[in-house]
Amino acid sequence: MLNIDRALNDDRLIHSSYYLLPKKTPKGKELTADAKAWNRIVSGVGVLVEHVIGGVKRFGIASDNFRNRKDGFGDKVMWISCGLWNYSSVVLLD
Repeated sequence: MLNIDRALNDDRLIHSSYYLLPKKTPKGKELTADAKAWNRIVSGVGVLVEHVIGGVKRFGIASDNFRNRKDGFGDKVMWISCGLWNYSSVVLLD
């Protein structure tokens, strides 16, 4: 079985510009055990990221059309939405 620490220190993370890319199955062949373990790690991280994006969108302002035209205000709204999501997740865990 592939060790998580070894997987996260893998060169593929450094050279992929923060993208976790799964290994493709070669034509007519099976994936190795290491490649299958890597794909499980990648899919697990993807699920967590999708849950966070969905949680931030629950605040509504991050998912609706934002029509305020002030410079940088959209970024502030996103920072506030993400901060509220982080705060609510910490409060729920305690």
